[in-house]
Amino acid sequence: MIVHASTTHRQFDNRIYKNECLSLVKQGYKVSIIVPRADVDIENNVKFHQLNIGTTPWIRASVGVFLVFFKALQLRPTVLHIHDPELLLAAFLLKLATGCRIVYDAHENYGGMIRDASLSNYVKELLIGTLDMIYRIALPKFDLIVTVCPSMAERYKTYNDKILVLQNYPRMYVSKEASNEALQNNKFKILYSGTVISQSIILNALLVLRESVDIEYHIAGYYSDDFVKMVREKGLEHNVVFHGLLTRDELELLSKSCHCGIQLLEYNHNVGWDTGTMGNTKVFDYLGFGLPIIVTDFKIWQENILNKYECGIAVRPDGVNELVDAVTFYITHETIRETHASNALKAFEREFNYELIEQNLLNAYTLLLKK
Repeated sequence: MIVHASTTHRQFDNRIYKNECLSLVKQGYKVSIIVPRADVDIENNVKFHQLNIGTTPWIRASVGVFLVFFKALQLRPTVLHIHDPELLLAAFLLKLATGCRIVYDAHENYGGMIRDASLSNYVKELLIGTLDMIYRIALPKFDLIVTVCPSMAERYKTYNDKILVLQNYPRMYVSKEASNEALQNNKFKILYSGTVISQSIILNALLVLRESVDIEYHIAGYYSDDFVKMVREKGLEHNVVFHGLLTRDELELLSKSCHCGIQLLEYNHNVGWDTGTMGNTKVFDYLGFGLPIIVTDFKIWQENILNKYECGIAVRPDGVNELVDAVTFYITHETIRETHASNALKAFEREFNYELIEQNLLNAYTLLLKK
């Protein structure tokens, strides 16, 4: 049996459930997932084990870890595939107790996330030192480390050279029929998909753009009450449309009525400053929807996506004028925008979909289970 475990991710997480677990089930493996909460017990032959814990980080990192350890001990998996750093020691102890194979799936640059957090320097250094100590104890004993991009793989090779890079590409989409009515009117629609963190630059750009064009900014994902308040305070309630969390099918239908997708991530430790990361899933979603993209001018995105496929525009994450110019360019250059849209879909089909890398996961598991 293969058991995936997380104290933070949702039941039907794209990477864990839709990509990795469904691939393993298709290959004939028996697969279960330990998750914080589950609405159903089984789906597509994947069995779910609910921890029934709250969303408080400290609860997840303490009580959740013990619950995962004892649930995994009860299930006795051949492979335990964990997705959170707080589960490292639990997985290490389980390996000592049962001899099962352990896979650590590092979705993020956790050291970088700590450095970017609103904590004192003392607390940051304490947490980073503790994480490094746990890495040095546990990771050399693990059977495989999975990361989302080569730069992360290089960092983890310090602890263990058994590395698999499995990018966060979405699966191929089945195109849905959608009315072109929304594209027939005079509104220019921008799509943002994902959790809203800091978007003051985008909102300030909207304030400028709405003076000359009828523009709508569609947000599909989680947003806080404070962000909604900020939108209202800026007088943008008629320009920002909130959709909440959408299913993949709902998001794709929404994308059919939008002119471009946007993803502006700030320079920080987590993304390697201006180098960037290939771990962000939303950019690849936009490509799969056939949307031209306006994105942060990360070197890795420019080299691997924009320069290679001519499917979007790169701007500085703090550049309001650059963003205004990019949106205005797409509004006034419809032919180029349509060419970029076509190129985006080509990029997705040729390079950035999960089906192209799925076999890498299956090959890694074949080798893992032969040990």
